[in-house]
Amino acid sequence: MNVLVHACYINPNKGSEFSVSWNYVLEMSKYHHLYVLVGSTTEDLGNYSALQNVSIVNVDFIFPDTGRAFKIVNRMYHSFLHFAGAWTRYIAYYFWNKKIYHTLKKDKSLLSKIDVIHFLSPVGWHEIGYLYKLRKPCVWGPVGGFTNCRPEFYKHYKNDWRKIALKNISNSFSAFTSHHLKLAMKSYDLVIANTSDTEQFIRKHYKTRELVYFPENSMRITEKDIKTELAVSKKYGDLSGKKIECIWCGSIYDRKMPLMLLDIVSQMKNKAWIHINMVGGGYLEENVGSEIERRNLSESITLCGQLPREQVRAYFEKTHLHILTSAYEANTTVMFEAMEECVPSFVFDHFGMADLVKDGVTGRKIPVTDYEPMCSSFATALDEVCENSELLKKWAINLREDSKQYTAEKRTEFFEKCYQIAISNHKTKRK
Repeated sequence: MNVLVHACYINPNKGSEFSVSWNYVLEMSKYHHLYVLVGSTTEDLGNYSALQNVSIVNVDFIFPDTGRAFKIVNRMYHSFLHFAGAWTRYIAYYFWNKKIYHTLKKDKSLLSKIDVIHFLSPVGWHEIGYLYKLRKPCVWGPVGGFTNCRPEFYKHYKNDWRKIALKNISNSFSAFTSHHLKLAMKSYDLVIANTSDTEQFIRKHYKTRELVYFPENSMRITEKDIKTELAVSKKYGDLSGKKIECIWCGSIYDRKMPLMLLDIVSQMKNKAWIHINMVGGGYLEENVGSEIERRNLSESITLCGQLPREQVRAYFEKTHLHILTSAYEANTTVMFEAMEECVPSFVFDHFGMADLVKDGVTGRKIPVTDYEPMCSSFATALDEVCENSELLKKWAINLREDSKQYTAEKRTEFFEKCYQIAISNHKTKRK
């Protein structure tokens, strides 16, 4: 099968949406020929540097001519309109998508080869594109971005909380009033929601030909590569009297709530029995480092900085617990990296994080309430495993079994079914 893939953001060395696209290409190219539309290998559209010398069997990377309008807006984004941030990025993205749509529409030779179109990334619903107009079986997703950041997490946004509040209002207003979104929902032959919350929202507010739920990412390993129960038991062994090694991994900026982690650890009774490696870089890194020193948390928290993904994996190999404090997050790559090493996760009970953790079985889900009670509940949960480390071993063994639904081959099987459903629905639509 020949698949035209809209993988706007893709990079072999980055996480989040970049890894969603990259992992998909690596796995699906084993079974199909992929024509991959590349928007960027960084956050800025039009930068293809990380893929210029990359070659994969059964993959044709397409680097579209972005067009004059896009180049003008993109230049504005990097100069006097940069203060508008994402708003000018959306405008640049609009011109980029218009250009590739009209280019593909004229390319009869390429379109004649295509069996299915898959709009894979960006994940956010704002960046819909126009590929559904090409009269081919079309799949959109996993898609998300409908759920807003809750006010309980505004504390460490400082002055930026007003921007977040405005973004929430704008996001909700646009989701209910966008004609383009409603048209796309009806036009795609299959829509994939990236979280259970998103699935419920779409079912309630939009008409779709067919809708399913599946996380936007997965583990990179197959079922046969999952660690044996013996290996997991040996890793967790007898932790009594030893420090529990934890990892917090992500960009160090407001949305990931790194300062909230410090608030949580500060409230722990057993902080001397825990050690957390904070892996990642970002504009709050210096501030977080200063706060760790000021609060005398250096024995419990180590700021590691930005590291290559393989080095991050090495950290997970010796980690007993993964901690995630994000204010909003879908199915972040780091959750699956933890699964690959059978490392239980502590998360808040919201967004895609809640879909991936079974509370008291493969980790802990902390209820989302007011800020201080959330910190207190999180600290109490961490104190619990310090006092009873056997819980971690039990959860790790449970996770070993639970993670089998998120293996690379399961993801491939899922997309195979999606393509067959899309082709069937498209034939029905044309009758």
